[in-house]
Amino acid sequence: MTSFKTTQARDTIAALTARENRYEEKFCRPRLFHTESSSKEFRGSPVSIMKKSLPRLSLAEESRGLICDWMYKVVDRYNIEREAISFGMSYFDRYVMKFPHECTTKEVCQLIAVTSLYLAVKVHDMKRSGTIEFFSQLSHDRFSTKDIEATEQKILVGLGWYMNPPTPQSFVYHFIQLLAAILPESAQSSLSHIYEVANYIAEVSLLRSSISHVKASILAFASFIIAIGEAKETVISQGYYDTAVSSIFSYNFASSNDTSLVTETIMDTLQSNEAHLNLQQLFEKLDPKSLTYKH
Repeated sequence: MTSFKTTQARDTIAALTARENRYEEKFCRPRLFHTESSSKEFRGSPVSIMKKSLPRLSLAEESRGLICDWMYKVVDRYNIEREAISFGMSYFDRYVMKFPHECTTKEVCQLIAVTSLYLAVKVHDMKRSGTIEFFSQLSHDRFSTKDIEATEQKILVGLGWYMNPPTPQSFVYHFIQLLAAILPESAQSSLSHIYEVANYIAEVSLLRSSISHVKASILAFASFIIAIGEAKETVISQGYYDTAVSSIFSYNFASSNDTSLVTETIMDTLQSNEAHLNLQQLFEKLDPKSLTYKH
């Protein structure tokens, strides 16, 4: 059974990687890191939310961070699937990257952001109903349903209907499946904590504009590395850590240098005020009995 699950996880990661490569070829994502050699190793109401959390700013690093943070607030407050944030920011980032002239005014940038999250919910959270009216209200009626529908068509056509990119969360899930096949029975109970920590870190990574164009697989890998690297040695020994990392490295979607740089950036985010929770707060919340992580 373990062998079958391992094979299934490997096949799924390979399929996700192939799909990600198709998206990369389509949108020509710019490289944000230089790859010089590195010796570093790594182990309320809709209206009020819009008014308070999405101020009228031009599209700069701060503005993009505010847009991402606004998506978090909306998703958390209205019980929307959290993966919608990854899809929504993917649509927003790719559209703005491809059509930078479209985001030259504050209002249009916000309309693109609102529509991107609306599309993410519409396509990937089928349990929602009355979605477009909800998002119009969310904008304090600044954007009508016709405004959102028109922008929806522009985004769909502009992105060539490439609306199902692999998300960091999808990679993290299958990395955990591989880890499950490696760890001994005594450590299996810690997998849920490790998964929740890695998933949260992957979500937080979206807040950083400097890595907003990094591939989902690399964000997921960096998040996974942090999650297993911070676990107690009694849960994940150096040997299991090395085996898990080398197993995932075999997919060749990231160099050790790129992964190290992204990991450092995410760690910096977790230690700053940009993150919703820092690592210690995260461990206390998700692992209150200190079964997997030291507090």
